[in-house]
Amino acid sequence: MHILSQHPTDTFSTSPVFYEDVFDEPFRVTQRSGYKNLVQTTIGNDVWIGSGVKIKTGITIGDGAVIGAGSVVTKDVAPFSIVAGVPAKLIKMRFSPDIIERIQKLAWWQYNLLPYQLSWNNLESTLTQLEAIRDLVPYVGTRYQIWNENGEVMGKPVS
Repeated sequence: MHILSQHPTDTFSTSPVFYEDVFDEPFRVTQRSGYKNLVQTTIGNDVWIGSGVKIKTGITIGDGAVIGAGSVVTKDVAPFSIVAGVPAKLIKMRFSPDIIERIQKLAWWQYNLLPYQLSWNNLESTLTQLEAIRDLVPYVGTRYQIWNENGEVMGKPVS
């Protein structure tokens, strides 16, 4: 997956030298065009992104979305939709609107569901079981600092 950058097309130049600190002195430009290059791209929970996908910067991909391999995403992707192509277009919704609403209300990705015996292959049954559980506790994962040391990937938990 690649998140693509963007450049201004309505200014004197598309070069980032005029809106981003690219070079040190003496080539640093003090006057900036005001163009904001780094627009936030948001990828939701439980999203599947196929191989070789390119995503335009500033795009939001909703929870549960599926993006077909090789697609170029130029517009926001709705939650629980399946998109593919160049540019990516809606193929179909994964579920009905009421199922999507139930899944979003549960926000199951916030919890550790592995201890529960759920009917993973039966969507309706799994949703019903999860909606009946009253003691779901939010999952708090361990954060890690990762670095490369002499060609070896190292890591340690951080608080």
